[in-house]
Amino acid sequence: MSKRTLTLALLGVCTVMMFQNCAPGLEQADFASEVLTTQSIDVEHEDRDHDPTPFREDKIEVNAKDLIYDRVLLVNHLTSVFGARVTALDKDNVATDMRNFASPCSPYEQYNYKNAKNAIANSGFRTCAVTNSAASMKASLYAETSTSRQGVMEHLCRALSSDTTSRTFALRKIASDGKPAGNKANVLKAFRLFYRSAPLPPDSVLQSMQVMLGREDVDAAAWTPVLFTLCVSPGWQVL
Repeated sequence: MSKRTLTLALLGVCTVMMFQNCAPGLEQADFASEVLTTQSIDVEHEDRDHDPTPFREDKIEVNAKDLIYDRVLLVNHLTSVFGARVTALDKDNVATDMRNFASPCSPYEQYNYKNAKNAIANSGFRTCAVTNSAASMKASLYAETSTSRQGVMEHLCRALSSDTTSRTFALRKIASDGKPAGNKANVLKAFRLFYRSAPLPPDSVLQSMQVMLGREDVDAAAWTPVLFTLCVSPGWQVL
């Protein structure tokens, strides 16, 4: 082999080695690929961060319910209309019925008072915490309408409006002698015994109750269906 040929061969080998040293190895190539991929992912995340699609909030359904009388408010209201006979005629024990009329036992229910014989007596609610402790723990704070509640109210209202003593107590709030005439003004007074802060009822409502009475010159018993209808209507129990 001539000297020139040997020199060219050596030069070729050196040139190849120089290109191999300048080119990245497999590890370097993999690292470069990872860098490019990471940069691509970062750009993609940045693009998503600037997504023009508006943020959507999920709709939340809200159900509102009327607050209605619990057992204590109900008994107090009926007592103000029909008198103390409410306790005796309350055969379904509305005063302590926490299932239908809610309201757990309260320490304010436990008190002493002087009865008609001027003797010290316990409140009718006094046994609540003693005999109904389990029911009290389960009782709701807020009363709700139900078929069973309305059934209990029907029984109690029928008893109160039919009882001579309790009916007379109510009628004396309309007329001092307990014998109100069956006119529109007195029908409105009866309405106000229950619906105390409600707007004036339509004339058709008052007229329908006058029809129940039949005529203006009526006796006390004729007011029974009017008092019962007003008592059993649930609207006055809404707070």
